Amino acid sequence: MTRFTRDDTLEVVRLASFPRSRNTWTRYLLETATGIFTSSGRPSYTNYLRHPHEDWRLDEKQIWRGAKLGQLGELGELGFIGEGGMWTQTIVMKTHVMPQPWNKTEADGTSQVLAAFADNSTRRAVLIIRDPFKSFISLKKYGQTQSVLSGTANLTELFRGEKWAEFVMYYAQFWYDLNRRWLEATNATHVVTYERLTRDTMTELQAMLQFLEIEPDPRRLECVRRHMEGRAHNRQHTDVPDEATYPLWLRAEVWSRIHQLNSHLRDRGYRPLPLEHYSFAEQFQDIGLDQYFFDQPYMTQST
Repeated sequence: MTRFTRDDTLEVVRLASFPRSRNTWTRYLLETATGIFTSSGRPSYTNYLRHPHEDWRLDEKQIWRGAKLGQLGELGELGFIGEGGMWTQTIVMKTHVMPQPWNKTEADGTSQVLAAFADNSTRRAVLIIRDPFKSFISLKKYGQTQSVLSGTANLTELFRGEKWAEFVMYYAQFWYDLNRRWLEATNATHVVTYERLTRDTMTELQAMLQFLEIEPDPRRLECVRRHMEGRAHNRQHTDVPDEATYPLWLRAEVWSRIHQLNSHLRDRGYRPLPLEHYSFAEQFQDIGLDQYFFDQPYMTQST
């Protein structure tokens, strides 16, 4: 059984990632391990503060009714009932956007003059980072299909030509900026790399739970172990990073952002990215970085 928490009984934690980084699968793992729903950030900070007397919270009957009527979108139909709940009632709230002003001090002087939290409150996040080459293909597919489920249709023509190159160049910079900003804008961040999460799921999941200060029921962890894949099943498809999809110059541009982010992680004391598992690693992984960096201890959160 999965449930909502009482309002404000848990610290607000963002589950941040570039789109198509398997945020939904991570939500499934956390919900299964804890029995607490995750959410998508309903309502927005701005609406929450502009209309403080409005009752944004739906009761569980309303939420389940909305799910049955298809009002919670595709994720609601897949069982993510937290899509209908408030971020104050869930274990984490997913986001694919840059960090918003957290408190009045941050909001002063910006176009967004409203911020939800007190100056002395902690901004915390779990940040998921995935090989951008694969995320870009998946994001382009999503733009075509509007479905979180990757089908088997061959959409190869989407990944050719000038428009595709412009798409990759734009999102390569956004991928770097988004991840960097979430590393810089939080008081405490736990970094999860998708490649490690898929290869050692239980270890990485337990590290997330430790960061969230949750002691899971061993029976729930066993349930995760037996049903690892989750509800939002991405089937294999024919469009993968290859030399036709990513010409040499485009590969180099994306890898320059990967190395930039890797250096940023290093500078803040985090474990480096698993570059050996990234697309085209045999060409671009080794750019002469000091091996000393890779041999150092790492932290799971920054201050």
